[in-house]
Amino acid sequence: MNIMLISVYERIHDIGVMKSLGFKNRNIMTIFIIQALIIGVFGGLAGLAAGAAGAYTLTAFISSSPSTTTTASAAHSPSFAARGAGGGNAAFSAGPAAAGSFSSLSFSPVISLQVIFVAMFVAITVSVIAGVYPAWKASKLEPIDALREL
Repeated sequence: MNIMLISVYERIHDIGVMKSLGFKNRNIMTIFIIQALIIGVFGGLAGLAAGAAGAYTLTAFISSSPSTTTTASAAHSPSFAARGAGGGNAAFSAGPAAAGSFSSLSFSPVISLQVIFVAMFVAITVSVIAGVYPAWKASKLEPIDALREL
């Protein structure tokens, strides 16, 4: 909203010229709403890029941290052998911990199309809503007052 208010303030003279040439209030509002829409699209794209880069960077940072590898002793090992009546061995294990080491967790970011659409919708909606007041303010300027401001 601040960017749009500054844009209106910087273009007061232009708005005065447009109004003196016959632009209607709705034409002035449309110009500033479209500007807010464009800012929302580029802001949303920049936010998506920054979010994806941050997610992948954080994933790389977490994955590159030193993993804790611990060798379990035989007494504390989750794998054990059970003897059947025939004297044979049947090994039971509890996954990777049975091998005697614990591996580090790995994460991968999930950026779906639904997330992208919702993020873009929110960015565009917020920017257009924030642009309504400055657009309204610009459309209500009197041409003579706007031309006087130099």
